[in-house]
Amino acid sequence: ETVSAISLSYSKEMVLFANYIQSKGIIRTLVITNKAVYKLKKKEIMRRIQLNSISKITKNVPPSKNETELVLHLKEEHDFHL
Repeated sequence: ETVSAISLSYSKEMVLFANYIQSKGIIRTLVITNKAVYKLKKKEIMRRIQLNSISKITKNVPPSKNETELVLHLKEEHDFHL
C-alpha cells in the first residue's frame, strides 16, 4: 500500500506531502495536510500536530552522526523530533 492511499479520519483535509521516514531505526509515515502534520504507524495515527501550533521548523545534521534530524518547534508542547 502506498502512502497516498492512507486515508485520514479528519475531514476536509488535503494531503500536501506524504512519505516514509526512518527514525531511530523504525520506519514511520509522515503526512502533511493543509491543517496538520501526522506521524503514522502503519494505519494508526501516533501523533497529530496542528499547523498553527508550530512556531518554527529546523533541520540539522549532528557532526557525530550521518543522520539528518527535522525538528518541529511547538508553541505549547515539547519539540517533535523526526
